[in-house]
Amino acid sequence: MRLDTLDLTPRELEIAREEVRRLAYQQWRQAGCPPGDGAPFWLAAERDWIGCCYTPHRSLEYNSCPADRFRHDAPCSPVA
Repeated sequence: MRLDTLDLTPRELEIAREEVRRLAYQQWRQAGCPPGDGAPFWLAAERDWIGCCYTPHRSLEYNSCPADRFRHDAPCSPVA
């Protein structure tokens, strides 16, 4: 499943992409900033975000989990 296939409004998709971008960057940094296009980090972050934050037919306004709320060692564990 990919972000572009989810039932999101254009604004929700924009927010989701930004959160995935932050997660992917965190994961890339934690991996030591390896060379390459970063696609594996984007795809992993996208899967993490969808698994943690996306609930079909609900607005992200009520189901948002921004990337900066995640612990660095466990991307799907919101910080208390």
